[in-house]
Amino acid sequence: MCLRAAGVPASPRRRPPSHPARPGPGDRAGPGDQLDHPHDPRPPPRPPPPPQRDDRRRGRTDRGSRDAPPHPGASDLPGTAEEIRRLRERFPGRVQALVGDDATRATVTAALPAARWAHFACHGTANLANPSASRLLLTDHQQQPLTVVDVARLRLDRAQLAFLSACETARPGGRLADEVIHLASAFQLAGYRHVIGTLWPISDQHAVDIADHIYTTLSATGTLTATGTATATVAVAVHTATRQLRDRWPHEPSVWASHIHAGA
Repeated sequence: MCLRAAGVPASPRRRPPSHPARPGPGDRAGPGDQLDHPHDPRPPPRPPPPPQRDDRRRGRTDRGSRDAPPHPGASDLPGTAEEIRRLRERFPGRVQALVGDDATRATVTAALPAARWAHFACHGTANLANPSASRLLLTDHQQQPLTVVDVARLRLDRAQLAFLSACETARPGGRLADEVIHLASAFQLAGYRHVIGTLWPISDQHAVDIADHIYTTLSATGTLTATGTATATVAVAVHTATRQLRDRWPHEPSVWASHIHAGA
């Protein structure tokens, strides 16, 4: 088994969505009330506009966002190199990385069939008007974008887990929000049993932190086995990582509530 890690240090950005579980009438508002009961029967609220936050004023440094800007030029993402470094350190000899000029649509899609696990650390963007055009921004994204349609056409029989550490990879279109057309669902159609995606733009550093927390749980529980088989522990890992970051920033759900698990 090998873990394919595709990292593109220079690409676009992400943005905050709705809180996954909001207190209802009569409920006490508190950081632990809803997240500690993840199977809330109430439907999620509509996404609010992105909050305007000054991370430096709060003592943190936002090293960029993994969401796509409106022009071809995009900021560097130092966190992508750090994510790959931590993956190699955690799983020595089992990570094959496609970085920079090597991370093209052709090379990435050609490498996916040989790996049960795939980790994308790059920019991503959701097209709200045409969700089938939502994409991961690889090196050649201006000429050969990796879109929802491209991913959904893949047939990956060995696929187990896709970790989409990029902005808005689980964000649907604006007109038909109940129709799940986004990058995370496309990876499921391609054959991945488990997909970890994001609901809105997230900062580069927080992407590194939550990925590290998730892989810590997966490696500790033996989910990454010799055959690369993923189990339902993936959902538990995402939930655990979310709670750990929530404990650090309980009043800023835009930091810790972005990542979701899709699969069974």
